[in-house]
Amino acid sequence: MGEKLVSGDRFPLIQLRAADNVIFNPSLYFGKRIFYSFFRFTGCPACNLYFNQIQAKKRDFEANNIILVGLFEMELEVLKDVLPNKNKDYWGIFLADPIGKYYDQCGLERSSLKLNINVLNRQFHQTMHSGKEVMLEGVNNRHRNDADGKKNRMPAQFLVDKKRKVLVSHYGKSIFDRMPLSDII
Repeated sequence: MGEKLVSGDRFPLIQLRAADNVIFNPSLYFGKRIFYSFFRFTGCPACNLYFNQIQAKKRDFEANNIILVGLFEMELEVLKDVLPNKNKDYWGIFLADPIGKYYDQCGLERSSLKLNINVLNRQFHQTMHSGKEVMLEGVNNRHRNDADGKKNRMPAQFLVDKKRKVLVSHYGKSIFDRMPLSDII
């Protein structure tokens, strides 16, 4: 696992295949800031809740010249199965990182202890219930019951400028701890 990234650090150059089969190239978004959100897996209720909160703020992101890049620690074919019509239904670029290369480079933690402690937290249960209510269309029982990513992976988010400098970083202390969107838009 790499070191955790903080403001001022250089963000790794991510080169992964997106759900639309194109290799992601951040230089194509010259002049824009990129909001990288590392999700656990498509069947994660907490991830789905945050994903929907981001989708609801699409206009605010666009007004602030920010694009969304969502990373999922899963195989591309599974991601494409869940996000088949991303251009029509969802805003953002969605990347498959099946071996977790960039999760590790960016210092994302795996912790079974933190995962298990969450079960005792009331907010965990509320988040999971709310997340199940807004589950991504296309997340069928296969994705809900079979986590394609690592269940004990903690999430993280980064706002990065056009020169790949980290402006804001947030490492989740639990599976439902995410960067407040008010911190970036």
